[in-house]
Amino acid sequence: MIIIENGTVQDLQKLMSAQERAERLQAELSALQAELSALQEEHRASLAVQELWKENLDQREDEIIRLHKTLADTIDAKNNAYKERNKVVAALAHICCHVLCLPVYVTWHDGAEWEDDWRTVLFIQLPTGQASWHFHDSEKDLLENLPHRRVIWDGHTTEEKYQRLAAWWRKP
Repeated sequence: MIIIENGTVQDLQKLMSAQERAERLQAELSALQAELSALQEEHRASLAVQELWKENLDQREDEIIRLHKTLADTIDAKNNAYKERNKVVAALAHICCHVLCLPVYVTWHDGAEWEDDWRTVLFIQLPTGQASWHFHDSEKDLLENLPHRRVIWDGHTTEEKYQRLAAWWRKP
């Protein structure tokens, strides 16, 4: 028969309890290490995705810069075309007014559909009908020595305007 004293049984129970706690803590530690490993892997993946987004963003920024340059070049080309057109139209207006004695007037366009610096309008009353062109404020000097008068637009379209002009100069 083995006799175990109370103190030894209690020590044995404490030892077993401590062993169980140690095993539980070891299991928790293993679970935490696995979770940490998974989080580290997610972080690495997140950094990779973040780098891809940064590269994509850099490419988009380069494209935006290129598009802004293209837009600026296009606007410059359009403005230059308007300047050339306005010089020819102004010359036509001076010839119509001072040589052919046709009614030619410079007026101001009221209404919200035009920007303020494009409200100067040149009207030429051709034998084939009214024609009008908007001029930018920076080109008002082309219209010097032409009379100013309030004129009512007859509603012609751009296409109709150029049809009237073509019909006039094609007349025998």
